[in-house]
Amino acid sequence: MYAQLHAKSKTIPCPFCRVMPKFDNGEELLWLQKRMDAKDGRAFHIMGCHYRRGDIVSQDKGKALELWLKGAELGSVECHASIATVYTPNCGVEVDGVNANIKKALVHWELAAIGGHVQARDNLGLLEMKNGNNRRGMKHFIIAAESGLDQALDLVREGYKRGDVTKDEFAKTLRLHKESFESMQSEQRSMVAKGRDYERDVKNGKDMSTEHRAMYRAEIQRLARAQRMNVSDEELDAMAAAMMSNVNI
Repeated sequence: MYAQLHAKSKTIPCPFCRVMPKFDNGEELLWLQKRMDAKDGRAFHIMGCHYRRGDIVSQDKGKALELWLKGAELGSVECHASIATVYTPNCGVEVDGVNANIKKALVHWELAAIGGHVQARDNLGLLEMKNGNNRRGMKHFIIAAESGLDQALDLVREGYKRGDVTKDEFAKTLRLHKESFESMQSEQRSMVAKGRDYERDVKNGKDMSTEHRAMYRAEIQRLARAQRMNVSDEELDAMAAAMMSNVNI
């Protein structure tokens, strides 16, 4: 489901009608277990986060790390990033029996960054800067900023003022950051517009079941691709139907 794909079922509203979906914790756990049985790395990350926070399962940070390690083996960049936080000194994720290990942290930050995890790329830059490798650090910040990360752009701006970034590099980074931001804004506006059109047609008495289901399927497919999840047609239909049944307009 939309919220399950985001691992934020309590806070993410339907992208079209802006109504909060209603999910049962037991249902989510069963869904995640099914996805883990199918060797879905993203599901391992979500379940690990639940154990890390102790929200819908009893808190067990050791279990969280175990799940993230399995997910990383399956190629989850989110798992690599979460593992890196465990090994990074003063990163706020402490696990009994696991000591900070900057070399291991760097390996997992790098794997996450290579996989397209923008925050991991930014963190790599911070670690390089801390080790005195200003130029290598700035390269990471530039990549993250060009992908739309605001905090990375601020660091590139500071680097430009210090002379660590050339004028041409800074100009290119500003341009690509702006393009990335506009692309994200355009997608958000499109989703909101679809929601408004749906509400209008429903109020006018139009049967929107087919259109609504198609929109949900398209959005679920987009999220699945972005998060490297394999979702079958049967699962898409089930998720769309469940989301529709939980929305009242």
